[in-house]
Amino acid sequence: MIIDHIGIACSDASKFLETFADTLKGNKHTSQIYSDMGLSSTLIDFNSTKLELMEPISNSNILKGFIDKRGDGLHHISFKVENLQTFYDKLNPSGDVFLHEIKCLEKEDTIQRYTFFNLKFLKAS
Repeated sequence: MIIDHIGIACSDASKFLETFADTLKGNKHTSQIYSDMGLSSTLIDFNSTKLELMEPISNSNILKGFIDKRGDGLHHISFKVENLQTFYDKLNPSGDVFLHEIKCLEKEDTIQRYTFFNLKFLKAS
């Protein structure tokens, strides 16, 4: 398992983009709009580490609610695992660890499978 990227929720991605890409010399990798999720996403690459700047593009979505409640900042850490289904099944025997089933996302001409787990339900074994 490796860290794929760190997600940053921001009300104005251009301010963060200036800091991370310009000041800290990150390379803007890709920008994409996910209208079904109501957000825009910009990846900034720092060699082996990527940051994802996520900005809501509508007033009625989960990301907007997250920012309204907590402000701009860390939203998620994305891990790459060898087999997502095995990872999901191992951590989720009770069915309440993950926020939803495994979903698919079309990104950069590939299909990525993903899910989110909630740390408060994750119990050390």
